[in-house]
Amino acid sequence: MKIGFRTPNLKKRLRARTTGKIKRKAKKMINPFYGKKGVGFIKNPSRSIKNSIYHKVTVDPINLTTSNIKRTFKKLNSVESLNYNKKTALILCALGFIGLGGIHDFYLGKFGNGIVKLLTINWFLIGTIIDLVKLSNDSY
Repeated sequence: MKIGFRTPNLKKRLRARTTGKIKRKAKKMINPFYGKKGVGFIKNPSRSIKNSIYHKVTVDPINLTTSNIKRTFKKLNSVESLNYNKKTALILCALGFIGLGGIHDFYLGKFGNGIVKLLTINWFLIGTIIDLVKLSNDSY
């Protein structure tokens, strides 16, 4: 059994991405289990078990970087998972009037917005007023 990086097969990868929607719908009309999860185990259990083990002990080098970047970016921008103090966020937002607009976005976990607001002086102070209203109404 191979452990480590998988050998990428670009031909199969391209074929999987270019299979047409019409072809998939036609196969689904003929075979109601087409595209369903777990059907491989019903069809050929030993092959399914070998494939699941193979996918757990090997890494796809093509998806390695893109999937990790996407996962990290989602974690950084998930404000729902953060617990923040409303007063602290309002004080940091008010600092936008003295030229530090966007500091509250870093506190809230919105790093992209924070950088843009710092570079544009919080959209020329209009963004500070909008953000203060949103934060005070808990709609930010």
